[in-house]
Amino acid sequence: MAFELAEVQEADLPELARLAVKAWGASTDGLSRHAFPLHDPIVMYPWRLRQLVEGFKKDFTKHFKIVDASKGIIVSYASWEHPHQTPSKEASQGGISESDIPDTFFPAGSNIQMIKDFYNELDRVKAKYVDQTRDYSPITVPSEPSYLDLRAIFTDPEYQRQGLGSMLIRKSLASIDAEGRRCYLEATPAGLPMYLNLGWKVVDEIRTDVGKYDVAEPYVGLTPFMMREAAATQGQKYVADDRNLRAGGPTVR
Repeated sequence: MAFELAEVQEADLPELARLAVKAWGASTDGLSRHAFPLHDPIVMYPWRLRQLVEGFKKDFTKHFKIVDASKGIIVSYASWEHPHQTPSKEASQGGISESDIPDTFFPAGSNIQMIKDFYNELDRVKAKYVDQTRDYSPITVPSEPSYLDLRAIFTDPEYQRQGLGSMLIRKSLASIDAEGRRCYLEATPAGLPMYLNLGWKVVDEIRTDVGKYDVAEPYVGLTPFMMREAAATQGQKYVADDRNLRAGGPTVR
């Protein structure tokens, strides 16, 4: 089976939204299942498409896709948010937290209080490990650490466990390491082994007891918060790995 890795085009966004809904709807992550109406694609699709459209407009985001060349369909994609200058309004107010997002932003049927409490806890954890003033600033000094935030990665359930997710991430890691940047993310339990294998380390975790939110099923969600230091030697390794992958079938354009 041959795969092609390429940058996402604007015309791809509806297909990416459908892929995200399909992949997330099949998620075994209990926290997401309790927080969002994943079972309802009619609600989730327009919400996901809106996110993608807004994100695509930002010049500090990069989006990559993997296409099954035999079928011409997108089977995996990843979105990266690069360091960027914080708008003056946000800077003067100390930044705009995700927990400040209005209720109307979330898809109908979401457990909004659970989501906002999660974002509040995420803000607390980020404050411990991420310097927001440098996180979204251009790199002006080569030795100055910066960050990249892996915003979203989804793979069609029918194509999972074929290394496509790690292939997408390695595409960016080589340049990230060469520029001396750090990355952070919040991992799902399913994605944790892949991120550990690619150099991230768990530095904290976010604990969510869904029983506090009128949810019948008892469940405590543990979300690992991970950081990855830049490593020049790893950059060479990942470039080599990509060459090996391409030799085995996938092509990069």
